[in-house]
Amino acid sequence: MINEGKTYDVEKDLRKADKKFSKKDPIKLLYAYVLLINWHDRNSMEKGYKYLKQAYDNLETEKLAYNLVRVGLRLEKLDEGKLYKIIDHVKYRDDKETLGELSDILLYTYLKRGAYVEADSFLKGLRENQHKLSRQISSVYKFIVFLKQGKYGLIATDVVPYDNNNEVETLYNSL
Repeated sequence: MINEGKTYDVEKDLRKADKKFSKKDPIKLLYAYVLLINWHDRNSMEKGYKYLKQAYDNLETEKLAYNLVRVGLRLEKLDEGKLYKIIDHVKYRDDKETLGELSDILLYTYLKRGAYVEADSFLKGLRENQHKLSRQISSVYKFIVFLKQGKYGLIATDVVPYDNNNEVETLYNSL
């Protein structure tokens, strides 16, 4: 609350509440988000990530999973094994939007490592088993994978029709 130039230090009160309440209390999640707001402060981010992990272990929601993965990626602490586990968990919840976002993050990790064969195998699994989800994956990531693997036909059938914002065309023209 800001009143005549005075600010309210919510972090201080949440820190106290953290000590008072149990591990499963949602106050921990609120504290995690407050710590993560200041993403320029690495120590705050690290602490927020720790609390977010605890909240995920207790609540296991899809949005928490997505946020946990994003923060882990930003802190360069992304555990690929945990990401696979979260993706499997979200598959059974039938949350296609979050599943698409998590799959994009997995593809990003493959591309960052130069693991185009693994990325192609992952995309093949999506095409064969969950075709509708394949449409929600980043067109740019799919384009890069298929281009590197020489699968030009898949660019025409699995990328171009779903590139509604012309991101791939823009990328291609910039090459």
